[in-house]
Amino acid sequence: MGGRSSRRGGARGGRGGQGGNRGGQRGGGSMGSGGRGGGGSGGQQRASPQPPQPPPGLTGPRPVSHTQSNKWIAPRIIADQAIQAQRHRHAHLNRRRDGFCPRSDIWPQDYDINTHRTFIARDRASMTRLIRDRNRRIAQERIDAGLPTDPPSINPPFNLRHLNWENNLSSVLARPTIFAINQHLGRTDPEADWPEAHEQKYEGDDRIATDPLHARFLPHPRVPSNGTVNWQQRPFVPQQLLENFHFPIPTNVEIFLRSHRVNELEVSDEIGADLIGEDLMQRLDELWEEEQEE
Repeated sequence: MGGRSSRRGGARGGRGGQGGNRGGQRGGGSMGSGGRGGGGSGGQQRASPQPPQPPPGLTGPRPVSHTQSNKWIAPRIIADQAIQAQRHRHAHLNRRRDGFCPRSDIWPQDYDINTHRTFIARDRASMTRLIRDRNRRIAQERIDAGLPTDPPSINPPFNLRHLNWENNLSSVLARPTIFAINQHLGRTDPEADWPEAHEQKYEGDDRIATDPLHARFLPHPRVPSNGTVNWQQRPFVPQQLLENFHFPIPTNVEIFLRSHRVNELEVSDEIGADLIGEDLMQRLDELWEEEQEE
């Protein structure tokens, strides 16, 4: 009987010790020597766990993952698509070469735009270097001659007064032209818009022609209008007389009069003096005599 009671007491004491451990962990105290309560005042309290910190160098909110979007494409795939598109453009250019200039030495059969750009960049760098060396040589020659390094400045044409004229006339001869710096557009001189999609398709690569060389034409400059007017019904923007160098075409009579002398159409010296003045007529006679002496 005594042995059973001692064993039961030891088991109960062990259970009490385990309860003391659990109570100490829950209450922040140390493990007690016995009993369920377990003394918590005799040991140090364990520090509470800290929240997870971001890795060093990363501040602010976490970056959003690209996998959250269905439209995201990997950079490698985008680069491959760009390379394939460039190859298609090269193939299209090389196919058009056979119908445009099949025997061209400048446009080879295996034309590569990247190689062309490399050559252009190399030539530009060489040209820049040559210009810099030339400027240095000229400056040194001017210094050796006792002249200032920079040459004297030259006044711009008309001292830039033509910028304030605000008309569509040329700086020389004051003729109407579209190549004016401050061109004013209106109903009499409209600006031609870019051709529409239908006109581009009609005048484009798919144009029906008997000769492949004449399968494409440049669109005509047309007067802008609203979308209800067909592009074929819009009139052409008229050319100015200064740009219309194809018109008027000289006739056979005009060509003949340029290289032949017709006595019936010539005027006498007296009539010429009345037309251009005595001073200019006398000066022309002096120039004529000098040419005859030479």
